[in-house]
Amino acid sequence: MSNRRENRGSGSARVDGLNVKKIMIGKLRIVILLALALTAFTWSTSDSQQAMPATDDGPHVFWQDDTTAAVFYYCDDRVESRSIVARDTIRFNGFCRDTAAEYIVPVAPEPPGPFEFNNVSKIFAISDIHGDYEHLIEIFINAGIVDSSLRWTFGEGHLVVNGDIFDRGDKVTECLWLIYRLEQEANAAGGAVHFVLGNHELMVLRARTQ
Repeated sequence: MSNRRENRGSGSARVDGLNVKKIMIGKLRIVILLALALTAFTWSTSDSQQAMPATDDGPHVFWQDDTTAAVFYYCDDRVESRSIVARDTIRFNGFCRDTAAEYIVPVAPEPPGPFEFNNVSKIFAISDIHGDYEHLIEIFINAGIVDSSLRWTFGEGHLVVNGDIFDRGDKVTECLWLIYRLEQEANAAGGAVHFVLGNHELMVLRARTQ
């Protein structure tokens, strides 16, 4: 009788041991699932905290015919566009956080001017701006190229942009529009703006942006 009881007791102990193992495995699975969930939440929170800011770029002007131009911005990660009609020159104020800026674009570009100049009274040369618009403005104002309203004040002087407006900085488009407008204002004042392509401009034109 005692042996049977001992055997029963030993069997019961083995069953209890299996139950304990099942319980421990179940708890371990729960801990692993909780750990995975916590890790995923941490990654998600980290990604949201390190999210890239919204992208702005523009304006970009595309002539649809001789009198109508489509103006595009990439504003807050979405495309904004307007259609503008003009006989010879379109004028518009920016509509993506640049409302104070006026853009003037003639229907037909001016014919190429001379490439040799004599008796130039003053020359200012600059290069390697790389999209640093604020720094470019500071240099132009301090050098007397523009006034505080960014209007041409260099008279009959010549401004030479010796390449590398592109790359690195995030305001290449703003730099190009400023130089484009100053070219028109300089011509009207008897001066000139010369834009020489640098290696970074050539890289972009050749789609080599690595």
